[in-house]
Amino acid sequence: MLALAVVSCTKQEVYERTDVLVINLSSRGLTRSALSTDPISVENNINTATIGVFASDGTMKIVRDFVIGTTKSVTIRVPNISSSDKVACSINTPAGKYADVKTLQDFNNKEMLLDNTVSTNGVDLSASNLFMYGESSITAVSDAYQANVDVYH
Repeated sequence: MLALAVVSCTKQEVYERTDVLVINLSSRGLTRSALSTDPISVENNINTATIGVFASDGTMKIVRDFVIGTTKSVTIRVPNISSSDKVACSINTPAGKYADVKTLQDFNNKEMLLDNTVSTNGVDLSASNLFMYGESSITAVSDAYQANVDVYH
């Protein structure tokens, strides 16, 4: 007696590797971005960050908004990350501003207005919420990936 078993799949299953990426943010106090009597350190506050990870061809892998704490570090999981990918960070920008981004060029083309730096009274500009931007490459370190991003006004 001969038994024959046929197995078929009706759905293609795709598995993607997801790895941890640690992003360290650092603001550089090289220039003043506004006339102010506040210390330069106030202008370099990092309150929020929109972080995008892009493939080497510029296509978006992930874009996320974060509230940044005192550690100035963010850990995220990124599908199919590679050391040829790039990280772009927009600092102190409104959440959701980059929701429609598909490429690194889209990310870089976003217009930022000083209206986004308005203080809690809704009128005065706040030196502690000024827009900053930075990009970095990604490095493989032990069992994760890391990007050290310097952000500037």
